Amino acid sequence: MTERDSRRRQILDAVVGSGQLSALAFYGKGRDTDVRAESFRRMVNPLLDRGVQRLIIESRQGRDQRDRQVLIEELRRLARPQPFRYVHLPPHGDPLLWVADALAWSHSAGGTWRARIADITAAEDVSAP
Repeated sequence: MTERDSRRRQILDAVVGSGQLSALAFYGKGRDTDVRAESFRRMVNPLLDRGVQRLIIESRQGRDQRDRQVLIEELRRLARPQPFRYVHLPPHGDPLLWVADALAWSHSAGGTWRARIADITAAEDVSAP
């Protein structure tokens, strides 16, 4: 987020106060590609449990195929009915990607920023077994 702190607080308060969102935050130590893949693996079941119909993923030029591969493998492994659809979009491709970025930034910033989104965010360290 490149906004000033006052604007960040305003955005986050609007997101949390809307009552329309909940977020899963996955983080970890290690190679970015490994952390990203494990994050996708761990998010599939909770997304299915929440009845998610469509997952919008921020495109990472050249890495989208790996994301698709991980999602397909995990959906097959779980063999759950009604799998969700997923699509890769550029960062400006959907406003919900901006919300996800704001929440991810807040979680990684820690302290009062993380506390500000705590009511709507569940976080999991994917570097832990």
